[in-house]
Amino acid sequence: GPITPAKIKANTPAVRWLRETAVVGGPVFIPRVYDGRNRTFFIFGYQRHYRLRAISNNQSVPTAAGLGGDLSALLAVGPQYQIYDPLTTTSAGGGRYRRTPLANNIVPSSRIDPMARKIGSYYPAPNQAGTADGLNNYSATFPNTQDLSQPMVRVDQYFSEKNRFFARYTRTDFTGHFDMFVPNSKVRGRYRQRPSRGVAMDDVMVLSSSMVLDVRYGFTWFREKGYYDNQGWDLAGLGFSPALIRQLDPIGVAFPRINVDSNLLLGNDGGLRQSNYSHSLLGVLTWTHGKHSFRFGFDGRLLYENYKTYGDVAPNLVFGSTYTNGPLDNAPGAPTGQGLASFLLGIPSGGGADFNDSRAEATHYYSPFVQDDWRVSPKLTLNLGLRWEYEGPPTERFNRSSRQFDFDVVNPIQTVAQAQYAKSPIPEIPVSQFRTLGGLTFVGVGGNPRAIRNPYWRALNPRFGFAYQLRPTVVFRGGYGIFFGLLGVEYTNAVQPGFSLRTNIVASQDNGMTYSASSANPLPGGLTAPLGAAGGLSTFLGRSPGFFVPDGRRPYTQRWSFTVQAQPLHESVLEVGYLGSRSVHQRITPDFNPVPARYLSTLPVRDQATINFFSAQVANPFVGIAGFAGSPLYSTANTNRAQLLRPYPEFGSLTTGTPDGFTWYHALTARFERRFSRGLQFQAIYTFS
Repeated sequence: GPITPAKIKANTPAVRWLRETAVVGGPVFIPRVYDGRNRTFFIFGYQRHYRLRAISNNQSVPTAAGLGGDLSALLAVGPQYQIYDPLTTTSAGGGRYRRTPLANNIVPSSRIDPMARKIGSYYPAPNQAGTADGLNNYSATFPNTQDLSQPMVRVDQYFSEKNRFFARYTRTDFTGHFDMFVPNSKVRGRYRQRPSRGVAMDDVMVLSSSMVLDVRYGFTWFREKGYYDNQGWDLAGLGFSPALIRQLDPIGVAFPRINVDSNLLLGNDGGLRQSNYSHSLLGVLTWTHGKHSFRFGFDGRLLYENYKTYGDVAPNLVFGSTYTNGPLDNAPGAPTGQGLASFLLGIPSGGGADFNDSRAEATHYYSPFVQDDWRVSPKLTLNLGLRWEYEGPPTERFNRSSRQFDFDVVNPIQTVAQAQYAKSPIPEIPVSQFRTLGGLTFVGVGGNPRAIRNPYWRALNPRFGFAYQLRPTVVFRGGYGIFFGLLGVEYTNAVQPGFSLRTNIVASQDNGMTYSASSANPLPGGLTAPLGAAGGLSTFLGRSPGFFVPDGRRPYTQRWSFTVQAQPLHESVLEVGYLGSRSVHQRITPDFNPVPARYLSTLPVRDQATINFFSAQVANPFVGIAGFAGSPLYSTANTNRAQLLRPYPEFGSLTTGTPDGFTWYHALTARFERRFSRGLQFQAIYTFS
């Protein structure tokens, strides 16, 4: 239609950013109480930011016809959009399963799941043409708001010419509201709160004419809370089973995440909460003696983190092409449509519900250091220093973390798994060679220490630098140092398999020939409660556990530089330099449980035969074994061949950070600067790295 002022206003994102700032300061003077002029001073500052920013976003949403089951328009785009009927699944032999097409891509009204009708009503209607297959048919412009306030106060105290002190308090409060994709609805919408507090105190004492001591203490506190507009949603009103609802943590319940392939995600997870605390103490003693300027110091830090993410407390329902593709089960999925059909039929292809524990971590850091700036001669100055660092490995207050993975131990389920495997082995692995090795160990259990990795005591950081004046217009400068990286709670989180556990949704135990789970009752066997370290070597079977390597070596970087600075012309500078670094023990993440290379394809093109070989369904030897409860391997009669070819077939991927990586860096720099007059200056810079 025609362009109107109303349309222009509706489609023009509004941006508003208000900033308020106030500062006041001066001496502390209270009549007849305290006269702090020339001794006590204060400054108070306050700023507030209020930001409103409209965000435009294109999404895909189902059409009214699609939600009513009519997806026939997709077939006019191409045959690749054909939907297959999940209730027609039959065995095709050779580990494959076959389905027949859904007539004219129409889901009969009688087969549309009541819960799909209810949830489908929360999708917004399309408001733009989109693509031929109905994607990118919805445009939303919604406001994101951010409100930030920051007061600060500082007091300086002049005790004497030999003693000065200051104290500072800062406070920040931030609240943001984002992601309101659906107007006038709480089905989406995210809040973030980030308050923080900080205290700093510094005392400078002149001990003698050649000695000054500076002691500083700091404390910071930071909290983050994430929650949603739809927190506390009535799940019974959506159609979920009452038996399932009774097992959920009411604090984390929100409108469940509904992930229909290619379409706008509805709902949210349960949110998060996090608190960080840190104490720091820094003391530096400066002593000038002859041609030497010594600095002796200590740097200490105590770091604490408390964290919990609720995850998907209400079940996350994923609807993809797993049961609606075809004609064979390993055929590629359609670009769109098959996931919506699964949603309408009430057959989720994945997802799950979470039981997540919290974590309370701590790291201690101590570092003494010494530095000598030695003026050897009027032309030569040396900088010599040494810093030793000890960063204690992170600990979890209640030992809720894995320690490492034992790759050699025989897993307790081996006897049962071998017996079940013997009933239907695969040719590649004889029954006598089928093994279930490996298992998780935990901190503070079975002789393990409480720390998640071993301590490292050899973090010596030497420093060397020099400056030499060859002639009045030429100076050489250079330096070398070693700098260790940190692995504490700011960079490493406790890994909690067995303490936090997801119960996966498995709609069918026989690859779609029958279905046991539905949208209303996605977990008919109930949620699996985590056992913590009590699960022992049977923890996280059928999943991909996280763990640490015990090696506590910290990454470090060697850095060096050399620079020549000269004055070739009056009021000009030419500088040429080289910078280099080498970092070792960088953390890399290998997978310790890959399919052996001898089975992989070496062709430069898609090898369908190898794909069929790996994805072929074979008998699952782990079905019904208690340690696998909540994972797909517990309830499905079959699994793919690739799973049994892994070195540790009872697990998924096994990845962890190992200190095996390294990097090099080199750079050449050149800078020329020339001043021609008071108002004209020329500068050229070149860097090659």
